[in-house]
Amino acid sequence: MSINNDLSKRGGVVFIAISYILFVNTAFAQDLNPPYPRIGQVNFYSAGAGPTIWKDHDLIAIRNHRGSDARAIKEKNPDVLLLGASAVVTGDEMEIIVGEKFPEEWFVRWADGSKMPLWGGYLMNMTDYCPEVNFVYGQQKFYEFVASYYNENTDWNYFDGLFFDGWISNIQWLTSNYGDIDFDNDGVADGQSDSYNRWNDAKILAVDEVRRLTDKLILAHEAGESYLNGNAFEFWTQATVASRVENFFRAQRYATDCVAPQIIYANSMAEGSGAVFRCDFTSAQIVDAFFGHDEGSFAHRWTFLHDEYMANLGYPKGPYETLDTGVYVRYFDNGAIITNISGEAKSVTSSQLTGGPYYCFRGQQTPEFNNGSEFSRVDFEPFDGILLLDKPTTLITPIIVDNIDKNMTSIGQNPAEYTGSWIQTTNAKYSYSITS
Repeated sequence: MSINNDLSKRGGVVFIAISYILFVNTAFAQDLNPPYPRIGQVNFYSAGAGPTIWKDHDLIAIRNHRGSDARAIKEKNPDVLLLGASAVVTGDEMEIIVGEKFPEEWFVRWADGSKMPLWGGYLMNMTDYCPEVNFVYGQQKFYEFVASYYNENTDWNYFDGLFFDGWISNIQWLTSNYGDIDFDNDGVADGQSDSYNRWNDAKILAVDEVRRLTDKLILAHEAGESYLNGNAFEFWTQATVASRVENFFRAQRYATDCVAPQIIYANSMAEGSGAVFRCDFTSAQIVDAFFGHDEGSFAHRWTFLHDEYMANLGYPKGPYETLDTGVYVRYFDNGAIITNISGEAKSVTSSQLTGGPYYCFRGQQTPEFNNGSEFSRVDFEPFDGILLLDKPTTLITPIIVDNIDKNMTSIGQNPAEYTGSWIQTTNAKYSYSITS
C-alpha cells in the first residue's frame, strides 16, 4: 500500500487520521456491559490518531491529565469506558504535572536513610507514617496528595475512573530486602512482617482517600485486591501452562470478589495474529475480560487491531463449559468461542459442540485458519483458540494509516510507503509529517 501526499486512496479501505477538532465539554455515559467481543486498550502516550483507532473499543485507559485526548475519544465513542492512568508509587509524572519536586520527607527510605530506587525514580511513602508537608494542595501526607492530585487533574466530564500503573501489589515482589525498609522513619529497619503489612495498609489508605473525593471506578495493573473494582492483567500472555491457568482463574475470582462494578482487562503481548494471540483473545472473552493487544508492558504505545474485533457475538448464553483438560467453550447469541490453554495440541470437532452449525469467519490476517468454511474440526496448537459464528461472515479490520512509521494498527499489513513530500520529524522517532 502506498500513501501519496495528495492523501489519495490506493488498495483497501484506508482511514487517514491527521488532525482533530476540539468539541464542547459535555458529559457522556459509559457502557459497563457491552456485547462481545469486549475490546480495550491501554495507551500511556499522546493519543494521536487514537480517537479514530479506538472508535469501536469498549475500554480505553490513557494518562489522566490528557483532557483534550479524553474529550476527542468520547466524541468519537460516547459509550466507551474511559480510565485515567498514572504511575502512583513513583510519582515522577505527578511532579511534572504540578510543576514542583516532591518533599524529601515523602520518599521511602532504607534503614540507613537512603532513598529506595524504583524504575528510574524513587518509591513514594504512601503509608500513614509519611510526614505531613505543606505542598500544592495544603498540609498533607503523600497518600492524601495522591487523591487530591487525581481529583484536581482528571476531567470527570470524560473520565469514568482511574487506572493505577505500577501498583506493586506485594512489597516483597519489589525487593528481597523489604525487611530493611524504614516506613516509619525511625532509623530502624521495620522487619519483614511490618514492612509487608504497612505497604498493604498504605494502598488501602490511598484508595479510600480517592473514594472520599470521587465515586469513580479504580483499577490497577497486576493488583488483585478485592477493594478495587477489578484487575488489569498486564501479563495475560504467559509461556507456561501454570501461569495461564492461574490468570484464567484469577480473572474469574476478581470478577466476583472485587468491588462492583467489576472490570477485568487482559493485555496481550503476542507476536502477530497467530495461535498465541488467539489463545490470549479467546481466553479473555471466556472470562468476561476486556482485551487489548500492544507491544508489551515496557511501553503500551501501539494499538494492534484484529479481524476478530469486528465480530458481533452478542451476549453469553451461559457460563463456559469444559470440552477437555484446559479446553473450554462458551456459547453466545451469535456464535461460540473455544480456547485451549492446556499447553498441549488438542482437537475439537463439531460433534462436541451444542447447537450449530458454526462457521469459521473469513478473515484477511490469517486466511489459512479463518477461512470461512463450515466448522467441522480444529486442530489446536498448545496455546490456541477460535472464534466461530452462526452464519458465514467476512471480517476484515479497517486499515488505519496515521503518521506513525510503525504502521501499528492492522496486523499482517505491509508497512505503509510514503511518497512525495512526507518527511520524518526529528522530535519523535516514529513520527512523520507533510511538508508544503
